[in-house]
Amino acid sequence: MKWICSISLAVSLAIQPALADDMFGNHPMTEQARDAFVNQLLGKMTLDEKIGQLRLISVGPDNPKEAIRDMIQHGQVGAIFNTVTRPDIRAMQDQVMQLSRLKIPLFFAYDVVHGQRTVFPIPLGLASSWDLDAVAEVGRVSAYEAADDGLNMTWAPMVDVSREPRWGRVSEGFGEDTFLTSQMGSTLVKAMQGKSPADRYSIMT
Repeated sequence: MKWICSISLAVSLAIQPALADDMFGNHPMTEQARDAFVNQLLGKMTLDEKIGQLRLISVGPDNPKEAIRDMIQHGQVGAIFNTVTRPDIRAMQDQVMQLSRLKIPLFFAYDVVHGQRTVFPIPLGLASSWDLDAVAEVGRVSAYEAADDGLNMTWAPMVDVSREPRWGRVSEGFGEDTFLTSQMGSTLVKAMQGKSPADRYSIMT
């Protein structure tokens, strides 16, 4: 549990560094400073708060925003799925800073499968182009727009090799060829992740 939470908190600090600025100043954290901060923070956390950091809550009928506000206040949530607009993300992040005991920033995630604000061809359509430069551009634009909205990670690209046309999500992949799927998938991952996790317009994939 401690090892998993350490990774979760370290990544949170890497993509939302404002929390750590109070302790180490407004500058890039060294690896030693980050580890020290995470270990100190873990020492303050209850078992329930550590478990809460590992929970991804999907906003919807089963988890309305009012209920999630209560979870935030009690340290029962570490990441949010299906909240994709900047105002909603900002409101939830503000709630963490106002209501939670330890004020650990939330992750925000969404399936950015064929664009965020700009709608691109579905992955099956991109694959038919065999144009890796175009696919890389799609990835960078998607990451830029997603990060600008406040998203931190996406479950994309989808790299299942699809050979059953009756499966409802075939369109989210790159077809039935393993080589093409590997090329398209790796190109999109590199484009979305950018050169560094510290890049303002980089998202985890």
